[in-house]
Amino acid sequence: GECKAAAALPKILPTCLLAARVLRKMRADPAINKYVSALKRKSNLDGDDELQAAAQVVKQLSGETNENACASVLAVLQRNAHSVCDDELREVGVALYPRAVTAANHSCRPNIWPRFRFTVSKAPVLEYAVLSSVEANKELTHEYADLLDEHRRESLRKNYGFVCACDECAFASKAREAARTQLRAKRDAMEAALKKEEWESAATLAEDVARLEGFWAPGHPYTALHRLRCAKLQNLVGNETAAQVHIMLALVRLVISHGKESSLAKEAADMQARVIHKREGRTLVEDASSDDDYDWRKGMRP
Repeated sequence: GECKAAAALPKILPTCLLAARVLRKMRADPAINKYVSALKRKSNLDGDDELQAAAQVVKQLSGETNENACASVLAVLQRNAHSVCDDELREVGVALYPRAVTAANHSCRPNIWPRFRFTVSKAPVLEYAVLSSVEANKELTHEYADLLDEHRRESLRKNYGFVCACDECAFASKAREAARTQLRAKRDAMEAALKKEEWESAATLAEDVARLEGFWAPGHPYTALHRLRCAKLQNLVGNETAAQVHIMLALVRLVISHGKESSLAKEAADMQARVIHKREGRTLVEDASSDDDYDWRKGMRP
């Protein structure tokens, strides 16, 4: 079985586990076999040592005797699988959804964002949040890569088979790319400071990142999470005025990107309520059952 095979192997990539399950589904259901077989994939698998090594793992996990079939399904997943992320944008798995649901093209200025609803013992439910107003008949797009990655175009070409020609890539000036590099360096330095618990330094760098958030699309969930992080850092270093501004911005954006009923939006609303009560000299009764869901000290990657 899968568990026995997995126990005998080194660390298994989620994609290998998904590929094994897809292969078993294909054997059992002709409709699924037909659907997966029709999906686009990388045409030439020869010379892709990483994929061939993964195919050996999938072969052991799935019981499939045809190694080419394993490699073919992996190639399908490389182009069509969807990362499953939690509310803090941390990848927790990978899934293959119906193409009709995940057919949105890539853009470095996306107008929708995939988010997931988790229920115990059930598969995550994928839904899309519209990040900003979208005109009628305008294409819906989301991002396939980290927008601060200087090698994102090469990554998109290698993994998805296209060269991004969106305005952000095709018409970016040297000055804008230099600013992108600066932002990436500040983000990395901020996350390093957080890991070292150097709060003053982290708070300063977080403010710098916030001022450059125009590199993300309006309404992007990273900016919502980052504003919440800024609020907590500013509270920690004793700057309540700056914290209040960040709380307000975080709440507005979290409602858009994560939904009003999400734990993070509720957390931001609670923080805002505490600010208002403190300003008015009232005492807010804490809910002992609630907890701080947002582990803001850890790094994030969109």
